[in-house]
Amino acid sequence: MVGSTNFHDGRWAAWEDHDVDATIDLGRSVGIHSLSTDFLQDVGSRILPPQRVTFSVSADGQHWTPLYVDTPKTDLFDDGQHRWLIRYQPTKAVTARYLRVVANRHTDLPADFPGGNKNTWLFVDEIRVQ
Repeated sequence: MVGSTNFHDGRWAAWEDHDVDATIDLGRSVGIHSLSTDFLQDVGSRILPPQRVTFSVSADGQHWTPLYVDTPKTDLFDDGQHRWLIRYQPTKAVTARYLRVVANRHTDLPADFPGGNKNTWLFVDEIRVQ
């Protein structure tokens, strides 16, 4: 389910003042051709996109290999609602049973950020594996 720019649409999972750390067991080792997910930005509601997103894979769920790291360049003072697509398409075949997505929240907000340094939210929709 892909989320819209309305965080009330029921298509978002949300974390308040925590990073996202999601591990998916694909059931068996499969070829991965594309990984993607969306994050929401709605500064007026204290919903910020991640500062950093890491996609990693593992054969055993214990030892991880980072595949992709993205550091979205966001304007934290843009008061519009935006979806941030984070997508990775490997240039050569990747095979794994486990996928891990870690999204780190903004922790050092500017002093003049609306509402100060109060808690912020990370909103993520479905993690898509193709």
